[in-house]
Amino acid sequence: MRSRLPIVQGSSFGFLAPALALLNLPRWQCPPVEEIEAMSAENRTMLWQERINEISGAIVLASMLQIVMGYCGRV
Repeated sequence: MRSRLPIVQGSSFGFLAPALALLNLPRWQCPPVEEIEAMSAENRTMLWQERINEISGAIVLASMLQIVMGYCGRV
């Protein structure tokens, strides 16, 4: 009897390369220091939260793919 549970549970170094690739896109480059200093605290918070949300969503989608592959017996 085969176990269809994913081998990796929780965070993994396998997610590190895609996360770094996403953060290196021109869209996610940090604005100039002067622009950051001119922002309100709320805008600075939105700046990093947007990036964290994007990475979190990518990890959730990758995890769901692993679950589906495990359920279908592809792993």
